[in-house]
This record gives sequence, C-alpha cells and structure tokens, in this order.
Amino acid sequence: MAELPSRSLELARLGSLSQRQEAAEQLNRLLGLSPEALADQPSAPAVLPAGWQELTPSFGSPLLVPDLALRRRHRLVVGLINLVLWGLLALLGRGGFTGPGFWAMGIPLALVALPCGWAQVWLAFGRLEWRLESRLLVLQRRFGHRLRTLGEARVLELIERVDSDGDRSYRLQAPRTPGKPLRVDRHASDPSSLRQLGAWLAARSHVPFEDRVPTEAQRREQRTAELDRGRPGETAA
Repeated sequence: MAELPSRSLELARLGSLSQRQEAAEQLNRLLGLSPEALADQPSAPAVLPAGWQELTPSFGSPLLVPDLALRRRHRLVVGLINLVLWGLLALLGRGGFTGPGFWAMGIPLALVALPCGWAQVWLAFGRLEWRLESRLLVLQRRFGHRLRTLGEARVLELIERVDSDGDRSYRLQAPRTPGKPLRVDRHASDPSSLRQLGAWLAARSHVPFEDRVPTEAQRREQRTAELDRGRPGETAA
C-alpha cells in the first residue's frame, strides 16, 4: 500500500510477504521516502460529509449509516403525507366502495398512498448500511432485527456519467468482477460530497479510492483532441 495524505492506495497484492516487504523497501529507497518519518507526520483529516453518520456498536464493527436525525425528519414528512392520503381514502370509503366517486378518485389515490405507506415503514424499520472492516466494506440491509449481506467492496471509484443531453451526474461505487457495482451514493450535479465520502472511507477502512472524474485541464485536452480529429486534412495541389 502507498499511504497518501488522505487515503491509502493499493499497489500490488502479488508475491509472498517477504517479496512485498523487499519491494516496499526498494520503492522507499528509490523514491527517497522514510516510512518512520512519514508515520510521525499527521495526515490530512478526512471529514465525513453531511447526510451520513458513523455508529459504534458495543459489539462488532463500526457502521456507516444515513444520518439518523435526517431520517427522522424524512419520516415525519412522509407520515404527514400518509395522514392526508389515507384520510382522503377513508372519507371516500365512507360513501361506499361501489360509488362512482371511489373508483374515479380512490384508485389513483390508493396507487399513491401504498408506496408512501411502504416508504413510512422502511424509514421506521429499515435501512442500508456499510460495515467498516479493515480493507473491506460490507453492504448490509437491515429491517427490524433481520440483517442481510448484499455485497462486499475492496475498492471504491468516483465516476461521471453524461446523458444524451450532455448533463453530468456522479456516482460513488464499488466495482465488482463479476457482478454490477455496489452503489454507495450519487449526486445529480456535484461530485464534492461524493469525493469527500470516498476519501473518508479510504482513510477509515484503508480501502483504495480512485477519483475518475476528469479535471478541467483534462476536459480541455479532450475537447482540443476532438477538434483536431474533426478538422479536414490538408490536400496537396
């Protein structure tokens, strides 16, 4: 591993322990690094971004969960919406389930109320959480007292997606081979909080994190290369 100021970067996992130790000693000597001196230097703090919270249970590994106070506020808002929806359904039901008003308004209203009701139950009893192990992140689904493991992550990456309209969105994920990547979080327009979360997870669990979002300089180089490819070639007379 290469210990950077804000994260750890995996270089190789091949070879025996003695071979890896020899490789580390040669790299430190060639690069003029002193592991003893670097160990005494304080690393840059990796701060957990807003919207997340670390829990430290009495037994077991720490957990990264969505902010519990924020979820309580969401539960209150969804509860008020459910109160209105199910109240309207109750008023319509008082007129009888065979009346024209119930079928005209009750069915569409029920199609909205049922997902809102499930959202209320999920916010009250369920959540997705990440278990923080050494060099390993484990995605879990908790519902009441039931716990199910959904996948494991040994490396993280921040990627950019561009849709057909040219709009950019960002995603922090854990690639897996084989299988689809495990999504940690996403943002519609700004990668800053995702980059901060990836750095925090890398520092907290020593999981390699790669920022694959192009810089502005890289974007300019890409646009210049595209313009050069699009220019017609000169022909000799």
